[in-house]
Amino acid sequence: MLRTIPLQNLTSDAFRPFGTLVAVPDGAPSMASEFNASWRLPFACSGAEEIAIIRFPYRPIRFSLFERHHHVTQTYVALSGQPSVFVVAAPTPRRDAPDPDSVTAFLFKPGDAVILKRGTWHTLGRFPIASEESTALMITERETTEDLIHATALSRRAQRSDLVDLKAVIGMEFGVTLAVEDASRVS
Repeated sequence: MLRTIPLQNLTSDAFRPFGTLVAVPDGAPSMASEFNASWRLPFACSGAEEIAIIRFPYRPIRFSLFERHHHVTQTYVALSGQPSVFVVAAPTPRRDAPDPDSVTAFLFKPGDAVILKRGTWHTLGRFPIASEESTALMITERETTEDLIHATALSRRAQRSDLVDLKAVIGMEFGVTLAVEDASRVS
């Protein structure tokens, strides 16, 4: 079965169930001097931080594969190329699958940045909306990356992440309607 979901604008309120939209906060800075002001963001990981550049090729927006990570609040910053579709689903209890009703698609444009809550489900790729690729910076945890590399190479289940194919589990695939809905009107 194919379920088509609407594309939403990326706003703080719309993204809150999945993490944090990175923007200059309204409140007082965490640290301020005559030279600058800075605000702490909710990034956390159990191991060593890792920064990577990820390139997402253009491909059809159809998906059923989701992953989540238990030891890191991954951060993504859209750097260049086409705006893309960023698909997430709300965290669920450990070793569970994402709730199909929580699957949400956001328009992710160069300059946008998000921090996913631990356990937030997301598709493995982003989906550029035109025939070119998009590029993002990712901040993650080195141990999570190494675990995923070894799990793939050895055809075993990762220990620090979960990977679920909803087509295999419940017979469901997703697509996205590319007309952007006003996220403030979506409940």
